[in-house]
Amino acid sequence: MTFVCLNDEMRRHRPTLFEILGPGAPRSPDWVMVQAATDSGPLLITGEAGCDLARLARAIHAMSLRRAQMPVEVATVPAEVAAQVALVQQAFQTSLILPLGDDGASFDPQFTSKMYNVRSGVRLIARASSPEIARRALTDAKLGLMQHVEVRSLGYRSGEISKLLDRQFAEHAFQLRVADLTCANQDALKRYHWPGNFDELREIADAIIAHATFGGLRPAAGSLGMSSHKKLARRFERVGLGFPLFGPDE
Repeated sequence: MTFVCLNDEMRRHRPTLFEILGPGAPRSPDWVMVQAATDSGPLLITGEAGCDLARLARAIHAMSLRRAQMPVEVATVPAEVAAQVALVQQAFQTSLILPLGDDGASFDPQFTSKMYNVRSGVRLIARASSPEIARRALTDAKLGLMQHVEVRSLGYRSGEISKLLDRQFAEHAFQLRVADLTCANQDALKRYHWPGNFDELREIADAIIAHATFGGLRPAAGSLGMSSHKKLARRFERVGLGFPLFGPDE
């Protein structure tokens, strides 16, 4: 048995790791927390779209020894080598959170060399849809230097959906919980495969909260900035939720 002494940053961000990774993750949330806190080297985070890879990367940085400085994070990697090298220089003594696009493009060797050079003072946290994408961008040799953190899609976490939705409800100060939904709606949430992952989960949580708060599709859709209440109805139908949302089944 291993005991870990948690500092304030680890306590603050540990729930985020458990939310995104889940207790049954290939790399446990606590393992990731230790790697984050000890600056153990470059990390590769992989997962489908909507799996909150960027949020996980920020949480890892926030628990690291480099947390005193903001991480350097870009939406896309610049095409020019000079701009790429400038990113590494900008990330001196902090984390470089880098998205690896699905286009399969390989990075310039000068860029990758500097990212992995200890003297550059950079901790690389790369995120990609798969290890294969990362391998094409970084090469086999560089990928072999990284710890891999796989984020499973929510379709494999059906037993955790209620807890994840309850967390969304709590964050919005919404008093009801998944257990208050009709049994049919609770079952629908468990059966649904959640192709949009956390992005879709938040959409559904917002829709449920809005409908319960405003009392109908039209006012709920308006509160969500949707152009038509029919779009909101289709959102519920897609997941298999029926009305009433809450209450005992008849």
